Amino acid sequence: MDISKFKDKVGSIKESSESNSSSKSNFTPKDNSGRLFINSYKKKETQPDYKGDVVINEKKYNMSGWKKTSKSGTNYISIALTDPSLDFLSNENSDPVKKEKGDSEPFPF
Repeated sequence: MDISKFKDKVGSIKESSESNSSSKSNFTPKDNSGRLFINSYKKKETQPDYKGDVVINEKKYNMSGWKKTSKSGTNYISIALTDPSLDFLSNENSDPVKKEKGDSEPFPF
């Protein structure tokens, strides 16, 4: 996808297929800018095609992007921002008490 035509609309954009997590964590975007990486962990169609982060007013957000095509045939990327401090709410592994298979209640008593 050619994203060069969007540069003047959203700032600095660089398409990258880099999925090395160590290189992602060594960089902090400048205020009012961000970055997206191809989501190499995508397993379902509903999962984002791109993952990254953005800093807005000195606060860091998680950023997800999905490749879309409009009804008129124009390709674009749909973006969603989430507050990383709320990640535990959407993490299915965050429940400290896990049910075992066959258990109807989370507690053994």
